[in-house]
Amino acid sequence: MRSNIPRLAILASCLSLLACGGGGDNQDAGTDAGDFLCSATSPCPEGKRCNSDQQCVQTEALTITTESLPDGRVDFNYDIRLQAEGGLPPYHWSILEADPGLAWMALGDSGRITGSPSDVAIDASVTVQIRDEALDGEELAQATFTLSIILCQDGDRELCYVPEAGICNQGVRVCTDGVMGDCSSNGQPSSDSLRCGADCSACDSAVADSCTEGLCTCGGQSLCGDGLRCCDGACIDIMQDVANCGSCFLDCHQAVAHVADDVIIDCVSGQCVFEGDCEHGFLNCDEILPNGCETLVTLFDCGTCDINCNDLVGHVSPNQRTCLDTETEEFVCGYEDSCSNEFADCDADGANGCEIYLNNPTDCGACDNNCLDGGVGQLCTSPNPTNLFEHECGCRFDTANGLPDGCDAGQICCSRECQDCARHCFDGADDVVHCGICDATCDNAETCNSGGCTCGQGSCPSPSGATTCQAGQCVCAESGAANAPCPIGYFCCDGSEGGTGGSAEENGEEPDTGCCRKRCGQNDWENFPCIR
Repeated sequence: MRSNIPRLAILASCLSLLACGGGGDNQDAGTDAGDFLCSATSPCPEGKRCNSDQQCVQTEALTITTESLPDGRVDFNYDIRLQAEGGLPPYHWSILEADPGLAWMALGDSGRITGSPSDVAIDASVTVQIRDEALDGEELAQATFTLSIILCQDGDRELCYVPEAGICNQGVRVCTDGVMGDCSSNGQPSSDSLRCGADCSACDSAVADSCTEGLCTCGGQSLCGDGLRCCDGACIDIMQDVANCGSCFLDCHQAVAHVADDVIIDCVSGQCVFEGDCEHGFLNCDEILPNGCETLVTLFDCGTCDINCNDLVGHVSPNQRTCLDTETEEFVCGYEDSCSNEFADCDADGANGCEIYLNNPTDCGACDNNCLDGGVGQLCTSPNPTNLFEHECGCRFDTANGLPDGCDAGQICCSRECQDCARHCFDGADDVVHCGICDATCDNAETCNSGGCTCGQGSCPSPSGATTCQAGQCVCAESGAANAPCPIGYFCCDGSEGGTGGSAEENGEEPDTGCCRKRCGQNDWENFPCIR
């Protein structure tokens, strides 16, 4: 409905009260009250309400239309919805006040009253309230109702039970003035096991499962005695019955799981037990007989409880460790594929994985490759710089003292004619390629004698431990012996190379002469003097 207020009056009202949403917010105040932008601080004109869209709308008064509430019954669920009209939904309901006899009542926002009365209440009252939602203020309405909570409706009849002559008979009770009367027997014996026997109480389910002619029975027969239990209509000794062990229907053949076919299953003192082995692939790790063999053989319980292959199979990728079924009576730890780098399975026992570290002198690069036996070098080395996991026996040359490391006495540590391979130990006394020192090679047809080449048809190699030919034998003339080669591994120096890497004139040191540990001109006379 459009407003009858003149437009100029509306504009004047908006300018003075800022109630139309115009002015500072650059909003179009509109020309109709229905176009007003209203809020809590900008109310609508009289007779209209501000809804959630900030529009002024015409509304009816908020009214509770429910006129009365029905009575309820003790122990019966109560469920009724209140009705209202007018105002601006959504509505919000609440209980303002209620007599103690109606304390069970709950009223939701939807207007639904629910609950379950537990006691009689006559002419009890409850006052409810409803409120709506409007941006310029809520509207309230109240109503008070009176109702009663009764036990029954007059004339209602219900089945009851009464003890008579040592049995339980059925009867009937009639409601009068809202209260059930006494139980009058109809002479019909009870068949309800919850109302049975001489006092019409519930039968003991341990010894009875039915009510026959007003008396508790087991399968229609007398009560179970002598410690027997009533199971499916029969009196059973649950302390030793395999199909009802400890309780009715607990069948040991189902409870005792994963046992071998020839196992004997029994019930002893109300507990399932078995005698024999587990089914292949299962273990009894909890050592509890009633549940049988509950543990599946896995990597963590391989053949025996708590045998964890992850702890035993060493130096193998985790996803390669297995619990192998030997298809006999045993499971063993093992692995698939290969060992981790630098490890080998030398004992061929998969149960302990790859137990040998291949970077050691007794298993150098391969099982049983003992560097201490081969004579080529007592060290396990990694000569390939691109693959440090490759190992082979060899030796090292100590650049500090000029001595071989990993060779026997009288041997020298020399490079071989191959790429990325270890140095080997050579017998410098008679090796024609490494005569006395590494790479001192004798001429063709000459031999190596005590670390010096023969020189009948050739010359003496330089550098070497014997650089001068005397009577067909290369010797070190600068040494004290003068007629013999230097000791194995020593260089023969004549002083022309200086000392410690330079000439004597340059560094003021004594030149290298005699048999020296390092190449001529590189010796440290203070720590490793030459032999003269």
